[in-house]
Amino acid sequence: MSDTNQTAEKATLSYRVVAGKNPQNKDETVLRPLIVNRETYNTARCLKYAMKNGYVIAGQYYSNYGIIHGFLEAVQSLGLEGRDILLNNWIRIHPELKGRINPETRQLSGDNDLRVCVRALKELRRKADEFSWSNVDEPETVVKIDRIYVFGGDATGIMKTKGFAANGRNLLFDASSGDTAQLSWEADGETKTVPLAPSTSSAYNIVFDWPEALDGVEAGTVLTFTLTRHLGGKDAAPQIVKRRVTLLENA
Repeated sequence: MSDTNQTAEKATLSYRVVAGKNPQNKDETVLRPLIVNRETYNTARCLKYAMKNGYVIAGQYYSNYGIIHGFLEAVQSLGLEGRDILLNNWIRIHPELKGRINPETRQLSGDNDLRVCVRALKELRRKADEFSWSNVDEPETVVKIDRIYVFGGDATGIMKTKGFAANGRNLLFDASSGDTAQLSWEADGETKTVPLAPSTSSAYNIVFDWPEALDGVEAGTVLTFTLTRHLGGKDAAPQIVKRRVTLLENA
């Protein structure tokens, strides 16, 4: 059977879902996919791939590497000279001026910069359905807060002078890894913030003492609790979880 009648197996890529602010509406949170575990192919690895898969069939590795490395240095030199470069109708490298023009002289000034831009052309653009996808947002890798409540009681929220807790998943706090927690609220036209340090924490629960900085805050104020965790150590990408709660009067 001819190989041309067979469908090529799709490459599999992994992604996570991250939350961010809508640039057109800062009060709206939007979810975006983020590709993770991407393999990086430097010049040497690209050449080995090309030779292994028949894209380059002549010469030895080091002689081929010398040719390719010299070619890339030439492309770099042309780019630094401000040339417009088109690589095989796949990639365009071109200069772009940044900054403003003096309206009186219409001349460049010291505030202008030239940057080299790299743009993938349509031959390199792909649609998501051309790949197989694996969502790596498994429960064991996601920080989650289900509820914030008065510690030692049943009320949902934060009560004046009382400690409070949050339950959920992956809440074991590690300050040495860069984990942080805070409460914020709006007052007098500005955002007030108080950092928090948990008294205890576990994988499913995190407990805080009453922060004295809230003594003067009126009951009924809406507070935003923000927890930032670095699962996997301080070099891991932070996961930020926010929950809004109401400050309750101490009955």
